[in-house]
Amino acid sequence: MVFHIDVGNLDHGDSTQTKYDHRPFHLPTLKAATSKWQKFIEGNDGWTTSFLENHDNGRCVSRYASDEPQYREASAKMLAMMEVSMTGTIFVYQGQEIGSINAPKSWPIEEYKDVEAKNYYEEARKHSEENPGQVPSRLEIVRNGLQILGRDHSRLPMQWDSTANAGFSTGKPWMRVHDLYPEINVEKQSGDPASVLSFWKKMLRLRKEHADVFVYGVFDIVDAKNESTFMFTKTSAEKKAFVALNFSKIIQPIEFPQISGQWELAVWNYEKRKDGALEAFEGRVYLSN
Repeated sequence: MVFHIDVGNLDHGDSTQTKYDHRPFHLPTLKAATSKWQKFIEGNDGWTTSFLENHDNGRCVSRYASDEPQYREASAKMLAMMEVSMTGTIFVYQGQEIGSINAPKSWPIEEYKDVEAKNYYEEARKHSEENPGQVPSRLEIVRNGLQILGRDHSRLPMQWDSTANAGFSTGKPWMRVHDLYPEINVEKQSGDPASVLSFWKKMLRLRKEHADVFVYGVFDIVDAKNESTFMFTKTSAEKKAFVALNFSKIIQPIEFPQISGQWELAVWNYEKRKDGALEAFEGRVYLSN
C-alpha cells in the first residue's frame, strides 16, 4: 500500500531549503497528484491511500479551500466528499472530522513549537538582517509559509468541547488551544445533523454501502485542466459514481458524463438541495446503476 506525499507537499517549495516558500494552490496540480496514485494500482496487485491531512502539514480547509467563516463548513464537507470517494484506504487525521483549521495568522511566531519551524524562522531572520533590501524579505516569505504549511497547525490540542483548554486537559497543554475552539469542537457537532462531523459519518456510511465503486472502483478525471472544479467518475462492474466539487467562491456549471441510465443525487453539502450550477465550495455525489 502506497502512502504517498504528493498531495500533502504540492504547495511546498521545491527543496528542503525552500520548504516553507508557499506556492499558491493550483487545482490541476492537485488533480494530477490524485490521479497519479488512483491510477497507479490498475493492472497490478498494489493498493493505494486517500488522505488530505497528517501531522506534518497544515489543515486542508485552510490550504485547499477556504477557512473564512461563511465558507468553512461547506469547504470541510466538500473536501470530505473528495477524500471519501477515492479508491484505496482512507486516513482521517484527528480534528479533520470536525473541520479544524489553521491557527490564526495573528498568532506570534512564539506560539509555534515545532523545532523545524523555529529553525527555519531563525535562519530567515538572520538572512533578512544581512540582506535588508529584499522585498519581500526572506522573513516575510517564511512567516507566510509557516502560517499556511507549518506542522504546528495539525498538532494543536484536539478540540473536544467548549470548556477550558477545549476539554483536552485540566492542565496546561503543550500548545495554545485554537481561538475558535468554542465554535469548532466535537461536543457541539455531535448533536447537530448539519455539522461537519455528522457529514463525515454520512459519507462513511455511503462509502461502506457502495464499497464496490468508492473503495474499489476505477477512477477517471472529467475536467483535468479546469482551474475551479474537480469532477471525476468512479466505475465498478455494476454501478458508476460521479463526484462534482467546486473549489472556488464563484458559481460553476456541471458537465455530466454521458451514461445509458440516469444520475441520481446521493449526497451534497448544502442544507437545501439545488439543481444546476454548483455554489461556492459545493460538492455533490451522484450514483447510477
